[in-house]
Amino acid sequence: MPRYQLAQGVLEIPSDFPTYMRGRPRHALRTNLHRADEAGYRCRSDDVPEWSAFDRGLRSITPAEYWEAVDSSGATVAWAWLVVDTECALLYALMSSASYARWLLHTAIVERLSSAGCPLLLARGEDVPLLGVGQQHFQHLLGYTMARLRPRVVSVPT
Repeated sequence: MPRYQLAQGVLEIPSDFPTYMRGRPRHALRTNLHRADEAGYRCRSDDVPEWSAFDRGLRSITPAEYWEAVDSSGATVAWAWLVVDTECALLYALMSSASYARWLLHTAIVERLSSAGCPLLLARGEDVPLLGVGQQHFQHLLGYTMARLRPRVVSVPT
């Protein structure tokens, strides 16, 4: 079966970030953010590093952002690639070696997109029904829904 044919994870981002964080559905998120804070994790966004294997592919799809979560010693415990456009953003990759760091990193990205007025975050990866149970649950707790995407061609004035 071809990839990206069934459904992708899509997060609708409100223009008001506190709205995203509010309510019972985000209880697990708030709890895990508290645990990340207790562990001393911090997030930052940097320019796309030149050394990265992803660098070659993402530079052609600009603008790309590199995000990382670091522990109290400054060691990277999670990183993410984000490709941002006006109508949507693509979470190209999110990797973590510390469980609470991924919650912090994802939330920092959502906050950035919310303040920029970007209404959608798409999760790049396998079709949602083919994801592992843990990844499906993580997306569910963050507020993602499954959607079959049908890109439309928009003519750009020259």
